[in-house]
Amino acid sequence: MTVLKKKGWKTYTAAFGLVVLAIVDFANGNAGDGIEKLTAAFGLFGLRHAIEAS
Repeated sequence: MTVLKKKGWKTYTAAFGLVVLAIVDFANGNAGDGIEKLTAAFGLFGLRHAIEAS
């Protein structure tokens, strides 16, 4: 297994993508959608942290 798979790069990539989309939503004035995307991104970060801790 490679180091990238051990680090969960797919989860981090998805979370980063959600953060970028949230920034775009905020820039376009869609604060509600941006907050939802940020909440999902933080959930992915928390999930990855929990997986690495176990």
